Amino acid sequence: MWLPQENENAKGPPGHQQTATPRAQKTNSSINNHSFPKAVRILERKDFLKIMRTGMKIPGSSLIIFYRKKESGLTRLGITISKKHGKAHDRNRFKRLVREAFRLCRAQLPTAIEINVQPARKDKTLYSLPYLLDDFLRFSQKIRAQDPPP
Repeated sequence: MWLPQENENAKGPPGHQQTATPRAQKTNSSINNHSFPKAVRILERKDFLKIMRTGMKIPGSSLIIFYRKKESGLTRLGITISKKHGKAHDRNRFKRLVREAFRLCRAQLPTAIEINVQPARKDKTLYSLPYLLDDFLRFSQKIRAQDPPP
């Protein structure tokens, strides 16, 4: 079909101007409180190794938590899971659940620590949010009992 020259590049009715619609921003404050920004992630291998070498270990029912205290700063989280714990979708599910449990418990956790989390067993039934939340809360209680506030 042949178009006349004046309408050749038009994308709508004559006189129509396309406007870019900005994406809706989430303004719910509860979403912002439970975020997981890059600043609270442990991303580098040297940081994982430092936690494993110089840190302490607390086993839980579904998690093994390695932690190291820092002088100041945010509480940071790293997650380590090997291929022996299942296929990629199982490992990714575990990581999503751990991140969610960390988001929900971050207010109860002490500040200025680095945490590396590993699964305790291959039993996938323990990879559920209630078990993970329970382990994080127990961890928080043990840490606070070791170092009472001044």
